[in-house]
Amino acid sequence: MIKTTAKIASQIINNVDQELLMILKADVQIQRAKIKTKLINLATINFDKALYQLIKEDIQFVKAKLSNQQNLAIAI
Repeated sequence: MIKTTAKIASQIINNVDQELLMILKADVQIQRAKIKTKLINLATINFDKALYQLIKEDIQFVKAKLSNQQNLAIAI
């Protein structure tokens, strides 16, 4: 009887451990997905900021060229 009870208790503990392990694995997968999404969002934001800065610099360059051409045309 004691061996049977010990065996049942051991099986219950093993089943609980297995269930807990599955829950933890699922949680780790969810957390990894969240981190991956967060990193992608951060990379996208940084890329967008860098692209925006390049566009601003290009606009300033074009404005300077146009200003130089207008000044040259006025001088002629």
